[in-house]
Amino acid sequence: MRLRRRTSPSLFAMLTGIACHHVTYRDPSMKIDGFRYSVGSAVVGPALDTLRVAVVVVNGSSQQRFLSFPHCPPVLNPVKAIVRGESKEWNSETSEIHKQSQYFDSTGKPILQVCDLVLIGMTFPPEGSYTYVLKVPVREVLGDSLPTGRYRVTAQLRLNGYLTRRLAAGDVDLTAPRHITNVAADKHLFGCDFAAMVVLCLQLN
Repeated sequence: MRLRRRTSPSLFAMLTGIACHHVTYRDPSMKIDGFRYSVGSAVVGPALDTLRVAVVVVNGSSQQRFLSFPHCPPVLNPVKAIVRGESKEWNSETSEIHKQSQYFDSTGKPILQVCDLVLIGMTFPPEGSYTYVLKVPVREVLGDSLPTGRYRVTAQLRLNGYLTRRLAAGDVDLTAPRHITNVAADKHLFGCDFAAMVVLCLQLN
């Protein structure tokens, strides 16, 4: 699938009195009715060590719309991917939330992060398109519980406060990349057998 980005470069900032953590979008321009989606997934990178999930959104309506870009913590990737095997699955959103930084005061209570009451986004004209991409290491997807194998990928997209239905993104073969220490041992890296390491070896000696 060939992905492309065709959007107006102008950004807008629209003042709003709605709290960032519980946003409801009342403006009709924020609706996602009439949007079309093309979804795909692939294992990419020189070592085939990265899962890439892409969602192309097309404004199929006859009206100009807006695409908002959330900036209030926690800031998560708009693409939510679910990688499902025979009996287990991995959820990108759950993984992102677990990696979010949290700060505490001297008493151990969580410190709430402040968010400006500003909605940031871009104009989205009829038949305009925009591509959202999620990239995650294969090792993170497999973790300690998922085996090497073929997995089915589905995706959802968070747009303007809405969550789309699940979109089929195809199947991928996931294999845990070899650890760097194995490569080093095979190639005698620490014995300075590589020509590319000669300079470093001379410096160490």
